[in-house]
Order: sequence, then C-alpha cells, then structure tokens
Amino acid sequence: MLKPSSDTFEQIKKVSFVCNNLDHQRQIRDLCSWLNEIDNNDWLPSAIYFLISYPNDSDLILQFLTQLERLAAGLMISRTWRKERDKIFASLISSIKESPELAISQAHKSLGKGICTKVVKALDDKIYEGKAKPYRNYVLLRLDSKLADGGKSPSFDRKPTIEHILPQNPNANSQWRYDWNESEIKYWVHRLGNLAFLSGKANAKAKNYDFFKKKGEYFISNSEVPVYPITTKVLNENCWTPEVVRRFQENYVLQLIRLWDLDAYSISTQAKFSFSPQLVQQ
Repeated sequence: MLKPSSDTFEQIKKVSFVCNNLDHQRQIRDLCSWLNEIDNNDWLPSAIYFLISYPNDSDLILQFLTQLERLAAGLMISRTWRKERDKIFASLISSIKESPELAISQAHKSLGKGICTKVVKALDDKIYEGKAKPYRNYVLLRLDSKLADGGKSPSFDRKPTIEHILPQNPNANSQWRYDWNESEIKYWVHRLGNLAFLSGKANAKAKNYDFFKKKGEYFISNSEVPVYPITTKVLNENCWTPEVVRRFQENYVLQLIRLWDLDAYSISTQAKFSFSPQLVQQ
C-alpha cells in the first residue's frame, strides 16, 4: 500500500509521469504542474488514489486530472472553506472506488453552479487588489498559457512579475490623467484586463511611464523581456483607455470561462459582470 502511494506521490510532485502515449504523457505532466501550483494540497489524495487504482489507462488519467485541476482551481478561486473542500474530496475518493467514469463525472459535478458563479465573479473582480488574493498569479499564468500556442507559455517556468499597464498611482501631469478619470482608475486598475507580465528587472523600471514610453521601452525594445501572450497583446494597441481595458477584460474572463467550462450560459443570467450576457453566448 505505502510503496505504490509513495511512488505515485513522487510522480505527481516531481511531474515525472510516464506512459506509452507521449501526447497523454505531456498533457498529464502539464496538469500535474498546474495542480502543484494550487495553494493547498487537498486535491493530492484523490490524484494519488486514482493513479494507483487505474495506472494503465492514460486516457482515463488525463480525463480525471483535467477535471481535478478544474475543481481544485475553482475551489481555490472561490475561496471555499476547508471543511467544505474536505467533504467534496472525500466524496470524490469514494467515487474513485466505484469506477473511473464515476470519478470523472463526480469531479466535474463537484464544481456546482453556486461555486462556478463565485469563480466568475472573482475573475471579473479586482483580482490583483489585496493580499487575500493568493490565486491571482495562478489565474494569470493559466490565462497566459491558454492564449499561447501549444497551451503552455514561457511564463509558467519563468514566473514573471505582474505589471499594471495603467499604473496604480499615475502622475498628476501624465497622459493617464487625461485619458482616465479617478473613478475609472479605481474601477479598472486591478482587473485582469489591465494586467500583463514582465521580467522582474523590467517591471521595476517601468514605473508610472505613459503608455507609449512603457510600451516602446519595456514591451518592445527590451530584449530581456520574454514573449508572454498577455504581454504581446498589448503591443497591438495604439492607446490604453477604459474602452480598451474593458475589451481585454471581456475577452480574458471569457477565455477562462471556456478553459474551465464554468457553465457561462446559466451564470450570465444570475450575476452582474462588467461585460454583457450576450457576449458570453457568442
């Protein structure tokens, strides 16, 4: 009992899963990498137990870990209480005993409509603001890889810092103050649509520069800045106004809704977001 569990634990934590299907192997390793970035290990017993129970079917493992990452990420972003998480994962382990198909279905159903609504609200909210948002890096990294060719961005391994395109405290005589009023700054500055990635060194230099200077010196000409999808998207813009950030926000939230299958059609009728319900259905 202990040796298989120990070996499987090492496979998951060291991202060293091996199987004959190399495409499955790559995807399973990626999912293990993402799961290891979750801010708790509540998901880990379920992952170990499933891999021990069904070790020779990489397709089932891939399906289960896909649903497990969705579940673990949703519980983290929604800030679901530990006691409730314990109940959810205990039920999931019981379903693994019954059959792999039931476990996969149970993992998906465990992220119910109420939790999905909380997740979408959190994604559309001020995701950067406050120390009580430990999931913000995870969301941005996940989004960046969603936008990347091949499903994995360089940001995952490099762990870049987060840059506010519109600065948190624009200078009084800057162009920002002409393009943005105080209420717009307060509303948008910490939301997904205004965030991008830079290397730590470049981030420290960028400061409160106006958009064209920041874009030219730190998003284009700086050779130290790797190519991150959410950063390169900024390069296509000729200005950075509330309308541009709103467009980015709508797109990013929808990308994450689709990534995690958050049942956007029903959610959009229950919650008020900064984007229209009609856009969700497109």
